[in-house]
Amino acid sequence: MKKIFSIIILPVAMIAIFLSYAFSANTNSSVSHDVGWEKQLKEMNYLIIKISSVNIINGLFFTDTQAEKLNKLSSSFQSGDLPSLDTTGNSSFELVNIRRVYIKLLEKLLKKESVSDSLKNQVNAARVVEAEIIKKSLIVAQDPGYSGTGCQQCHASPALFSHYLNSSKELEIISPEKRAEIDKAHSLGLFGEKGMVRLWNMKAAADSILTDGQKYIMKNFRCCLVPPGDLSDPTNIGQAFVSNDWINYFRATRKLSDSDWKKYNSSFILPLDTLLRATLPGIKTSESKIRLRNAEAIIDKARKMDEIDFELQKENLCLKMKEALQLTALTGETIREADTRQFITAMFLLFNGNADLYEKISRH
Repeated sequence: MKKIFSIIILPVAMIAIFLSYAFSANTNSSVSHDVGWEKQLKEMNYLIIKISSVNIINGLFFTDTQAEKLNKLSSSFQSGDLPSLDTTGNSSFELVNIRRVYIKLLEKLLKKESVSDSLKNQVNAARVVEAEIIKKSLIVAQDPGYSGTGCQQCHASPALFSHYLNSSKELEIISPEKRAEIDKAHSLGLFGEKGMVRLWNMKAAADSILTDGQKYIMKNFRCCLVPPGDLSDPTNIGQAFVSNDWINYFRATRKLSDSDWKKYNSSFILPLDTLLRATLPGIKTSESKIRLRNAEAIIDKARKMDEIDFELQKENLCLKMKEALQLTALTGETIREADTRQFITAMFLLFNGNADLYEKISRH
């Protein structure tokens, strides 16, 4: 029995942290208007893009020559329109804990320090709470009586949640056309019109520096907060599905007897549900159930393998899990135009402050 509890402690810890965040995020029903919901949205956008860009640079293994070229491009891009982050804790209760965790993660990544399981759990829990806030802000903004400007055109302030929120309403699946609008709005919020034009004009130059393999990786890249457990294979970057964490996840399920699996399988499925909700805040319950059923089928397949088969097929099982969860299917990201992909790649590679990272690569 002790073995069983040691196996499921990580998912349980994650749930406990999530509940603590959820509780703190619902203990107040008003927002101080002088905090600036618009500023907070831009700061969260900044942190997610910045953390993702650091993961890319740490994971793509640029040569000295590539780093020197990207250093020059990044230095010449430097947009003055990015928000200045307030790390002193002055924020509304909705985002202060989330932002604190993200900043802690960013500091670790910039120093190339390993990310502990404890911090990973905090990041995952923060991502779930953030996703719920964003989902509510989008639902409220769709109300016929709502109007807003800037970021708040789509993301209503939490101050309005209690007035407009309809808990039964779900978000629509994002079409490729809508995804293009979202990409543009998020980029505009970070860089402004001039910064976007400058970045658009530099996208081909940034793309030309990458190898074909690096371009392939960036083609399917999504925002990634927690880096893969093993970056020795650069294809692990981004979704990080082929990683030590996922392989250990499958190993943990294989340790349970059939009877124990029936008792405790929900402890393994619940984190997958959490991942879906954090990554796809607008996912419908019916869509989520289909993905979880498919994921459980992959787990069952892994559990039935003998030790040799599992070791030979563990990476393939991770990719099958990625297919089962379909984290990009509802986001309109799978069929972006080539020039849009180049622009997004340039955004990650040339993001403010990245010149310092390229400088370190060139020196060492």
